[in-house]
Amino acid sequence: MPSPPISLFMTTIASQPALRQRQEYILRILQVKKIPYIVYDLASDEEAKRLWRRKAPPNNQQLPGILVGAKYPGTFSEFEDAVENDELDIFLRLNDEWDPKIDEDRPMPEAKPVGVPGAMTPLEVTPEHIKKKILAQSPSPSPLKKQILPKLVRE
Repeated sequence: MPSPPISLFMTTIASQPALRQRQEYILRILQVKKIPYIVYDLASDEEAKRLWRRKAPPNNQQLPGILVGAKYPGTFSEFEDAVENDELDIFLRLNDEWDPKIDEDRPMPEAKPVGVPGAMTPLEVTPEHIKKKILAQSPSPSPLKKQILPKLVRE
């Protein structure tokens, strides 16, 4: 049986350098050790945000956050200590068996791609019911065209 899934809760809108460094540190450690994980961007995923608020202790909801098998294993400092003391397998329960039918009280939200804010076009983030109205309209002529065209004709 596989070990419990590791879910990372981060934000792509990290204005604090310390937060960005902590997020990068966790990602780098997991990638180097080839530990599989799923990332949720709390800046764009409301369902993941609700899950994080529900599962993390009220006094420890700082980002980046980790859930192992939908359970809170500890803080970022405890993650760092586990890395330094070569106890990451214990912290992340990598040797535990995990069966989603038994161990999971409700399924995790669907993983969505995490990218750079603003990487999507405005039309891609527009809800479908509004998108149909926008695409059905014929483009109106530019107001600047009326100002520029007469000047060009006179010259």
